Amino acid sequence: MIILFPNIKFSNHKENEVRIRNNSIIKYFLNYGNFGSREWRISKEIKNGNNKIKSEWLKSFFNDEAKISGKRIIVSSVNKIGLCDVKYLLDSLDINNKFFDYSKNCFKYNLVVYDFKKYKKLVGFDHEIKKVKLDNLIKRLNNFGR
Repeated sequence: MIILFPNIKFSNHKENEVRIRNNSIIKYFLNYGNFGSREWRISKEIKNGNNKIKSEWLKSFFNDEAKISGKRIIVSSVNKIGLCDVKYLLDSLDINNKFFDYSKNCFKYNLVVYDFKKYKKLVGFDHEIKKVKLDNLIKRLNNFGR
């Protein structure tokens, strides 16, 4: 943020939260779409970008939204179209995943990643706890001959 906006002051509110009160920055980011829970989309610049751009977007999204549960990496959302965009990026990187529609029961959609080694190699996590969980999941599966 400091590189993009060198003349603007930012304040840290919490550990991973930055606050700003500057309309020019808000307008800048709104050019890339609506960020509401039910309306967000992945911009065409990301979708049409190279694999590094796609991977970095996915890493950021999964750092925040994913959970590692059992033998799965899961992302849940109320935004079907946005989650389909995420699936598109994973598919473009040839990372095995599946979309689940639970909207009849609870208006929720899940995207599950199954190819953990490829996910780790191409995307990975910056989130320390998720890094450890992913490594442990891969080790467990290797011990079972998968």
